[in-house]
Amino acid sequence: MRFKSKLAVEHLQLLHNVIVPISRLTGGGQLGNTNSSVGSGTTLYLDPEHLRISSRGGAGKSVENAMNGGEGGGEGIVCFSELIALNGIFLEHKIESLAQNVIVFEIDLVQMRTALAATLQSLGGSGAADKQVPLYNSGDGGRSSRRMSSSFQSGSSVIVVMKLAKRGGVPCLCLDTTSHDGNFDVHHAVPVRILRAEE
Repeated sequence: MRFKSKLAVEHLQLLHNVIVPISRLTGGGQLGNTNSSVGSGTTLYLDPEHLRISSRGGAGKSVENAMNGGEGGGEGIVCFSELIALNGIFLEHKIESLAQNVIVFEIDLVQMRTALAATLQSLGGSGAADKQVPLYNSGDGGRSSRRMSSSFQSGSSVIVVMKLAKRGGVPCLCLDTTSHDGNFDVHHAVPVRILRAEE
């Protein structure tokens, strides 16, 4: 099983913009609590054409009970998001698996959000001038385009590599960045739990 992709800074910002509200809605895991770092109810589904994020309510709460502050055992889907992978969120990507090139894993969105934010912050501090950068999933023909203030330049030569790899024997979704001039490296590894595609 292999997953490796390259993202421009704009794509990384778009992914962060999608994950932030979902992670708040689902409650995610508690940072620092290793028992909840994986298994928070968020599943990422990767195939050659799409990246899908499916989340359930946090910590066993149903959506209605969570909104009313009560406890519940609902396991329904709270949020579902689908991004186009091919000529969309990734500049290029490679997905290989025995399950018809489908990879499914569970991840803590709070940890992923933190890794994305830290990577964006480190890239924003690289000295590029403030500029309005269009952020959109290019697979929709620009229909959902919006402009956002950013501290990096569009088309910069900074590339972020996102891949599945093992760190200390634990499967992780890794974010690796090296600036175009090689002055800094940023590495993040978010633990995941690999699932069978049938699940």
